[in-house]
Amino acid sequence: MSEVNLDALMNQTTEGEMPTSLPPCPQGEFLAQIEKVEPRSGVSQKTGNPYVQLVVTWNILDEQAQQAAGRETLRVRQSMLLDLDDSGNIISGKPDKNIGLGQLRDALGQNDGGPWSPSMLQGTAPVIVRVGHRPDPNDPGRVYDEVVRVAKAA
Repeated sequence: MSEVNLDALMNQTTEGEMPTSLPPCPQGEFLAQIEKVEPRSGVSQKTGNPYVQLVVTWNILDEQAQQAAGRETLRVRQSMLLDLDDSGNIISGKPDKNIGLGQLRDALGQNDGGPWSPSMLQGTAPVIVRVGHRPDPNDPGRVYDEVVRVAKAA
């Protein structure tokens, strides 16, 4: 794209309606590959406690799912809260900590106990993801797609 004349853009007219929401990915199991992994931190509105979550953006590789959603590129997210120690390190080896992360690592063949970091999730082979829908609490007519399960590809 060449440089845009911002003054002209502000006076440009268009016709037709624009979408107001993104069509969700259909529910089901699809071949997908990680596109992006990013940590996010915040403070819980309910408890006031700080948290860190890992947000994984998956690219759905299934053409039928892409067509059903009317999108050429179909991305869905998976978020998981991370259990961290007092130094801010990811806890491993405890039976009740980071289960979702362990399941993700296992599906990707990265849960063998060797040295590991979240950046190793990017560029991995495709796996099967199960996509579910979650209603918007403020607008029940709007749904968000989310990855609810990850498994090794056959």
